[in-house]
Amino acid sequence: MRTWVLVVALAGACGGGAGTAPDMQEDAGAPSAPLMAGMYTPRTDIDAEVALVAALTNARTASGMFQWDAIDTAVAPTAPLGAFLARLDQEFLGASGAQGEYALTRTVREALVRGRAATTDDARGIAKQGVEKPLLVALGLGVTSELRLARAAAREGQWVRASRAWDRAAAYLSGLHGNLGTRSSTSANGVWGASVMTLTDENMAERTLALLVRGRAGLDARSVRTVVETSAEASAYVTKYYFLSGLNYAHEVRATLAMMRDATKVFAEGRYFFEGVVLPNHGRSDAEAVRAARARWRGEPSALDRAEVLRDSAALYALGLRPAVEALASADASARQETLALLSGTVDALDEALGAAGQDVPALRARLVEARTRADAGDGAAAATLARAVLDAIQGLAARGS
Repeated sequence: MRTWVLVVALAGACGGGAGTAPDMQEDAGAPSAPLMAGMYTPRTDIDAEVALVAALTNARTASGMFQWDAIDTAVAPTAPLGAFLARLDQEFLGASGAQGEYALTRTVREALVRGRAATTDDARGIAKQGVEKPLLVALGLGVTSELRLARAAAREGQWVRASRAWDRAAAYLSGLHGNLGTRSSTSANGVWGASVMTLTDENMAERTLALLVRGRAGLDARSVRTVVETSAEASAYVTKYYFLSGLNYAHEVRATLAMMRDATKVFAEGRYFFEGVVLPNHGRSDAEAVRAARARWRGEPSALDRAEVLRDSAALYALGLRPAVEALASADASARQETLALLSGTVDALDEALGAAGQDVPALRARLVEARTRADAGDGAAAATLARAVLDAIQGLAARGS
């Protein structure tokens, strides 16, 4: 575990080489106002995205007041928020999955139906979760989507396109920023050991913002490597919020049942949050690990166990990383940088879990530093061996849990 200070992210932001392809003829527009208390300064016009985030925040607020008509208007297909959800569904679930069981649009609309039909505040509170939590997941997916686009554009030397995408990612992060800090004050309830009081000692908002600020500086310097590494690391790290949320609500389900109370609401909260771990890398995959993880949140609340949710999460992280790690030895330099940054972000996301399982987390990070050194020296085989050792540690969590 570690505490991050924003200034750390600025160090070394200009490392690596810039792309040489000609930039696209694209108007970046007049820069929008600074975000997140002035800590992030856009270079492009993202007023539309800032307005979208405001509409999303208003829809979440409306769900708390059971204002179903206002939400319905906000998520209409022709409204910016409705179009945003549909785009994410298309990107992460594919054309045939965009209206399926895991689609954000369908989840929100089904919650609206339940909310309107509800006759008690308890029932309305359960329906509310199907609006609020998927919208929080949407913000994380928006960050991930734009960082991927920025990474691809930087590799092609399309710096205006990369810059616009990066600023859009920051806009979506601004909507999630306040929530990211909450898990550092959420009681761990013994999950990491008797002496650990909270789910994390990190301020995830500060850490994620630091990565985006560092990447923004890399874009200004036209450093492909900085953009590749920071975008990959941030994409992996932002899922920590959803991972820890799943663990938290798995505990809340058991605690609620132990008090002989209805756990439907907290079970729904955990299920919707957990999609923030599944969707970014697995979409509607039919892989066994994906099916098992989702099935656990769609069964009986009484069967839910936090240790199994931890095992599921580790299995999903390992499954997503494995193809890139296996290809590392023969990959080109930029792909190696991306893979090692994804591993680094994942180790940070699973920091507490790895430590509680007996792993030497600083040693894992040291292996990744050495792997980068070997990769930079052109020794892909050595870098791959080190990366596999880190992946094995992550996979080990899937076997032993907590």
